[in-house]
Amino acid sequence: ARPTLQLERAMKVGVSEADLSAARRRIQQIEAGARLQHALQSEMIDVVQGQLREAQKVGVAQDLLDEGIRRIQQLKAVAQIREALKDMAKLTLGVIEDLVSTADAVGVGELTGESKQVYDTVVKRRDKMRAEKQLRNAAKGQDVFALLAAIQTAEKAGVDPKKIAAAQQVWERIAELKKPTARVQLLAAVEGKDIGKLDDSIKLARAVGVEKRVVDRGELRLRVLQGLAANEAESSQGGDASSKRRVQLP
Repeated sequence: ARPTLQLERAMKVGVSEADLSAARRRIQQIEAGARLQHALQSEMIDVVQGQLREAQKVGVAQDLLDEGIRRIQQLKAVAQIREALKDMAKLTLGVIEDLVSTADAVGVGELTGESKQVYDTVVKRRDKMRAEKQLRNAAKGQDVFALLAAIQTAEKAGVDPKKIAAAQQVWERIAELKKPTARVQLLAAVEGKDIGKLDDSIKLARAVGVEKRVVDRGELRLRVLQGLAANEAESSQGGDASSKRRVQLP
């Protein structure tokens, strides 16, 4: 039976006024909670705020009230993003970073529907602007790896192909300048036994386009050194185990 019908029956059988009052309040809580739960699906701040106020007045469970507060925070964050997106030309990376940070703090990224679409739009814009900044900075330096990574990130983020092509040209010039030095460094590393230095030299040589036969020679030497290092490690462990066994003998 409905709560109100049960209350009417209780009044007829002489239930105390205190119990009736508690029952009335409980019914108010149940009904207000149900209305708030329904309002949580709304995209309108006023709707959620109205039902939240009513639920607070009658003492609805705090966990449900917290859901209402969080939903309002989410909708406010989405509203801020939507307003900012009206004039994309004026949006700086700093402003976008703040908008996304605020939205992330209240879980907007976990939403669905229109709110999620608005959030995804600003995140995509942020990623693109980040990639453009990374590309500009990398193109000013001489680090072929940083520039190559920036180019790859820019491609994924949908940066203007013309900007990517310009960065690619910068990368090619840097690579061409570094190629002779990279070749010499690799050949020197091949003659040594430093695995880390040889590995780094191979990566640089490959990145700047040193001829394949030289890179192949470096990779062969690297495998040899790695194999020797592994054998030495195994021998060392075996020696330690033998020593322990000898110590444990009576």
